Amino acid sequence: DGLEIGKNITNTPTIIFLKNSNEENFLVFNPDTIWSNEYVEDINQSDAMDAAIISYMRKTFNLLVGEASAEKIKKEIGTAIPTNNNTYAVKGRDIRSGTPKEVNISEEDTAEALNPILKDIVSGIKKALENTPPELSADLVDMGLTLTGGGALLKNIDKRFSKETGLPVHIADDPLSCVAVGTGKALDQEETFSTMLSEY
Repeated sequence: DGLEIGKNITNTPTIIFLKNSNEENFLVFNPDTIWSNEYVEDINQSDAMDAAIISYMRKTFNLLVGEASAEKIKKEIGTAIPTNNNTYAVKGRDIRSGTPKEVNISEEDTAEALNPILKDIVSGIKKALENTPPELSADLVDMGLTLTGGGALLKNIDKRFSKETGLPVHIADDPLSCVAVGTGKALDQEETFSTMLSEY
């Protein structure tokens, strides 16, 4: 309901869909225009953030962690902008000795680990915005961007994107399910959304 599907499609916020699945994970949507991965470089794996954390732990701490641990790190202490000195204990296998090992990581660590991924996403958003019609650009200044999907749950990702784009950035009320709910509402109003639905 927060995205007000069908109430006024000419005054609807642009939606950035950051999807955590094995399908496309980046989509910029507005009723008049849709851009997707064509504007994003090196963001073609569904677990890009988890993979970045795994790589960082290996290179920085010589610690081998699995995907489940990386996902937990992202949820517990992952952030786009570090704001505190809290630490989180991570257990894994020492690459050199092969024995179990525990290290403490901070928000600074996760922000550094995720920075390349976030930079790529911001670059893709900026490329999409550069191809935005002038009338939509004016709306963006007022309404900003709305983030949805699993990636939107990363702490401070809205603040990071706002800082990088200069636009207001909001997190959808229910980022994990609102896209599915909105799609259902669009299908219920097929006549209103016929052009978009026929193409996608």
